[in-house]
Amino acid sequence: MKAKKKIRIGLWLIAFPYGGGIYQFNLLVLKVLERFRKLNPLFTLHCFSPMKEWETYFRENPCLCDSFAVVHSKRVGAQYLARRIAVSSRLPFLGLRLWIWRKINRYFPFEYRKVFQAKVDFMLYLAEDWQAAEIAIPSISVIFDVMQRYTNAYNTRETKLRNFQQELICKYSKTILADSRLGKKQIEDSYREVLKGEVISLYYIPTFYILAHNEAVDYSNRTTKFNLPSKYLFYPAQFWKYKNHDNLVRAVSTLDAKRIKVNVVLAGSRKDHYLKVLQLISDLNVKANFHILGYVSNEDIIALYKNAWALVMPTFSGPTNLPIIEAIYLGCPVICSNLFEMPQQIGEAGLTCDPFNSNDIAEKIEEVWNNAELRSQLAEKAKVEARKYSFEGYFTQWSDIIMEFCKRIRISPQMTEDGN
Repeated sequence: MKAKKKIRIGLWLIAFPYGGGIYQFNLLVLKVLERFRKLNPLFTLHCFSPMKEWETYFRENPCLCDSFAVVHSKRVGAQYLARRIAVSSRLPFLGLRLWIWRKINRYFPFEYRKVFQAKVDFMLYLAEDWQAAEIAIPSISVIFDVMQRYTNAYNTRETKLRNFQQELICKYSKTILADSRLGKKQIEDSYREVLKGEVISLYYIPTFYILAHNEAVDYSNRTTKFNLPSKYLFYPAQFWKYKNHDNLVRAVSTLDAKRIKVNVVLAGSRKDHYLKVLQLISDLNVKANFHILGYVSNEDIIALYKNAWALVMPTFSGPTNLPIIEAIYLGCPVICSNLFEMPQQIGEAGLTCDPFNSNDIAEKIEEVWNNAELRSQLAEKAKVEARKYSFEGYFTQWSDIIMEFCKRIRISPQMTEDGN
């Protein structure tokens, strides 16, 4: 009896639970794919990751994929020598070396063999994964931003690495997803010479746990365990240098000198620039103004947004940023950078500041901090702006992208004798 051949989607997962917005983006797309498979039963999802955390996650959430495999990097000398020569070494003829590597890594006991054994029709890479260049399977990849080309927030080594990885993604991915129309233009302008696929703008929506939270729950007492002041600004961001905690600290110090005591709550994994931020807080004598929580749970994040006087996000990086739309969705006013597409993100739900000018950051904070009526007006406008974001709309965009991609690579359900 004839049966329809299913289309097998592969998903490469490298983001980890403490990875902040990238991890939450991965979870959101998994929810999209869960619904997509229910509405399109001829598609199956097969996930791969070198991280044990994902194995645990799928054990606890078995309905989210049809199969999961840990792709162990076996420490076999031949494998690592081959990969180093193919990708990582400084030898000439990178294109030829990659071509050879893409040809052979499906046959030997290399880390990608399980991907080929699963016989997936195409791959999704959701964390700027350069595996798109190594695994010879059509792919949809994400490039979150090319800020190393538009800011000086990255050091020389980081800039070279990001450029190298993104060039590979642009050369070998058939579709690339950008965070916005400006992000799409920046990718096309930056990698026009190597870009082989189509770039599509797919705007962020709030993370799934925020979209799905119960609005009837009272979050007013949720943050008491942190012993926070009743009035505070909130900045959820890992301590990367480009998040610009430094100028926020200087702005708070400026206000403190004017006898305006502003409280700031910082949440996020203690990465990169963390110790330097602590030192600056100490040097400027504003320890009492800052409350550093580290990594907090999803429910606590919601409570921190809902109880905050405003989100403050003077980041150097863009084009867009996830905390801005999370805050707006939860009715929290925003003070953010005036760079890239962030002004368009907040609409009328907040104020923008020059992130390079700590005095301007201080002025915008003071404007909101000392004006309860303005704060209330911005919160009401945030509720209006929040109507732009829905899981349904986002799901529809993803569905269209997947279906159009299948047409581009010429795959569709087919009639077979055995149903495989």
